[in-house]
Amino acid sequence: MVNTVPDIAKRYEVHPSQVHTWKKRALEGLADLFTDGAGNRGGEGQDKLIADLYEQIGRLQVELQWLKKSLDLPIRQRRFWIEPCDALSIRHQCALADVNRSWLCTRCRNRVESETDARD
Repeated sequence: MVNTVPDIAKRYEVHPSQVHTWKKRALEGLADLFTDGAGNRGGEGQDKLIADLYEQIGRLQVELQWLKKSLDLPIRQRRFWIEPCDALSIRHQCALADVNRSWLCTRCRNRVESETDARD
């Protein structure tokens, strides 16, 4: 069954000129799908999406491994696992381990003070 322009316009409650505009855009767009330029655009977008998803999977795997270390441990032990790491920032490690970052700053300050005292 073929629908006429007036039938489509009535069905979607739009003016018939709008249906003509849609048809024109659709016909122009369909031709572009079979050319090299437009046909590859979707592939490039999909490649970027796949790369982003793999990056996110990798980041989540690192977080999961890191969290597995800290299951059911007292805070005193979880504190000492926080260390500089390229994959996870100190802030993120503290949040994942439920450790206050101020403790880490105090520990660093105490270490600097003890090194300064040792030099004097």
